[in-house]
Amino acid sequence: MAVLTILVSFIPAHALGQDPRMPIHAGQSELPIGEMPRLKQLLAQDPSIPASCRTRIVLARALLAQHAPSRELVEAAGNNFCGPDPLLYWDLAAELNERGEYLGEALEYATWSARRYANDAIGQLNPALLIASIHIKRGELDLVISILSKFRESDSGAFAWLGLAYEKSNQVDRAIGAYIQSVGAQEIWSTIPPQGERRSMRLPEFNLEEMYRKRYGSLAGLAARIKSARRAAFRVMYNRFVIALRG
Repeated sequence: MAVLTILVSFIPAHALGQDPRMPIHAGQSELPIGEMPRLKQLLAQDPSIPASCRTRIVLARALLAQHAPSRELVEAAGNNFCGPDPLLYWDLAAELNERGEYLGEALEYATWSARRYANDAIGQLNPALLIASIHIKRGELDLVISILSKFRESDSGAFAWLGLAYEKSNQVDRAIGAYIQSVGAQEIWSTIPPQGERRSMRLPEFNLEEMYRKRYGSLAGLAARIKSARRAAFRVMYNRFVIALRG
């Protein structure tokens, strides 16, 4: 939770907009046929036109389902974080990040989504890796390294993104070390049962053996380092389990 707090602190509070308290429903009323073009035109002509939170959410969700252009998604979502609907904003952030467009807005959406879940404890949604991916695409590698290097050894996904940040920073040895930790923790990370709503994202691809051989001339020592990383991941999970039992 401490790392998540660090993550959400990078967006100023005033940039997060108002937070009208509306219940969160995954399947809010659908947009009537014929309404989407009219609402899109209104928002395009004058984004300040007051549209209800529910209207914006329904429009944004409909546009997202139709794979609408990024500009239309951002116009529909607005900047007041209507709803609140953390899952929708996570989806918007993930879509924009996948396209590599409107990354500033994507970062705000993902950060707000993380803050909502952290503050309200309404489910399991940790956009930390999504936020890291957006930062990497924005070239903010040092920031990603600073954040993800604090993650537990059992978090395979965090170390995969950390390795990518190191690799893009030309810190090959540290990139290899992070990838080894990611591989070592995969067995544990994949067995953690989901709780409540979840969103998943594709992790960066890497060829650890190829990188290791290129850097050190052979694969000597790689298996031992992965085994050590696996033991460290198990140790972290065991300690967390013991702490949980003690209450």
